[in-house]
Amino acid sequence: MNRIRELRKKNNLTQKALGELMGYSESTCSLYECGKRQPDTKTLVFLANHFNVSVDYILGRTDESEVPAGEADREQKGGILSCFSIRLAQERKKLGYTQKELSKKSGVSQQAISMIEAGKRSPTEITMIMLANGLGCSVEYMLCESSGYGINSKVKSMSFSDGMLKRRKELRISQIELSKRCGVAQSTISAVESGARKPTEETMLMIASGLGCSIGYLLGEIPEYGKPADQVASGKSENEMLNLFRQLSLEEKEYVRGILEGLLAAHKL
Repeated sequence: MNRIRELRKKNNLTQKALGELMGYSESTCSLYECGKRQPDTKTLVFLANHFNVSVDYILGRTDESEVPAGEADREQKGGILSCFSIRLAQERKKLGYTQKELSKKSGVSQQAISMIEAGKRSPTEITMIMLANGLGCSVEYMLCESSGYGINSKVKSMSFSDGMLKRRKELRISQIELSKRCGVAQSTISAVESGARKPTEETMLMIASGLGCSIGYLLGEIPEYGKPADQVASGKSENEMLNLFRQLSLEEKEYVRGILEGLLAAHKL
């Protein structure tokens, strides 16, 4: 793989540095470059995304290094997914966690973790934050956008329950008031704050909206507690729609579901 060596040198990277970016040893990088080992698909997509070239260029199938129009977005998305899935499996194993144990620590289902690690599912922003928090590192590190392992040095990582309690006290509102603001039952808020219950992504989004901040802030990922007014308004509108949906009968919910599925199918055309 002379192209890997060429791109590495062009970007002033040592084999060790490139190996660290890929999550492999320096010797593995050397084996790729001398052609004694072939990188798998995920590694190829990651390299293509990192060096902003096409996979075909790395494989020597073309001399055009620029990514064709339309293919760039697919490869970039694939590169992000590839890097996150590789880092997820690596860091989990490094910490000695099973997928089940990471599920308990992060609040993300074991099935979702398994699918993300296998590259069969693209994680949402919320899922990435939850998993990074469960592993004690930053999302940037998981996306290979930072070589630093730790979470943003400006803030200290915390559990969602700690961040939620802290923010509620900052606003000087009771659990009852927060329940009215976000549409989450008071008993659920109490259980989440005490750490007795892991919130789902939907619950986290609703609580963060009720507290007027981002999920990232509640998890200690970002220092700014506020988020754009349009995002807050959007979150509240979604909560209102969810509350209305819950009041429908089973037959009415199925009817609404059919309409939504039809709209989503139309968007995919």
